[in-house]
Order: sequence, then structure tokens, then C-alpha cells
Amino acid sequence: MGILYERIKELCEEKGIKIAQMCREAGVYQGAITDLKMKRSSSLSASNLQKIARYFGVSVDYLMGEETTKPPADTDEELWELRQALHDRPELKVMFDLTKNATPAEVKKMLKVLQLMKEDDVID
Repeated sequence: MGILYERIKELCEEKGIKIAQMCREAGVYQGAITDLKMKRSSSLSASNLQKIARYFGVSVDYLMGEETTKPPADTDEELWELRQALHDRPELKVMFDLTKNATPAEVKKMLKVLQLMKEDDVID
């Protein structure tokens, strides 16, 4: 198996999720990942690479094996926990949908807006 599949598999294992779950949540066709695993393909489309990178909070270069350093674990873990909290609460499904392809900076901006709205008693 190539480095791309290994990195994706490793990131899923670190998060305690299956590749199928990541594919659903990131909006990536699972067959594309299966093709990597079975060596029928050695890469993914730019769109799928970007979706997976954003999902895990890593760079496309990291996924492709061109970069060996992952972002600091606290940043990645913090965003993961926020996304999981949003995903696990049905009333916040819309927020999860907005954040699943967002960059870490975009997620932080959205959370800041929500915090300000809560402080102003606009939301409960």
C-alpha cells in the first residue's frame, strides 16, 4: 500500500474511526479509498485530497508523504472534538455541515460568532 493510504488509515486509527465514517463525514467516495488500498490507484483527485486534509486538519502535502510533520496535536485534537460535539448533537447538524470542509481558521471564526451571539442572549 502507498503512503497516501497509510496516512489516511493512520489518521482514522488515531481518531478511533473507520475509513467509511471518515468518507461519509468528509464527503469522499469510499471506492476511491478502496482503490488506493487495493493498489488500483496511487492517488486521489485534488478535491478528495483537500476534503480529507481539511477533515483531519492536516496539509495535502502531509497526506501525500511530502511533509513528515503533522500540525500540533492540540490544534488537531481541539478541532476534532469540536466537530464531534457538533456532529453528536442533532440540533447542531447545520453547524457540523458547515464545518466539515472548513479550514481550522474558519471553524474558529464560526465558534467566535456563536460565542458572541450567546453572550448577547441571541441563542441559548
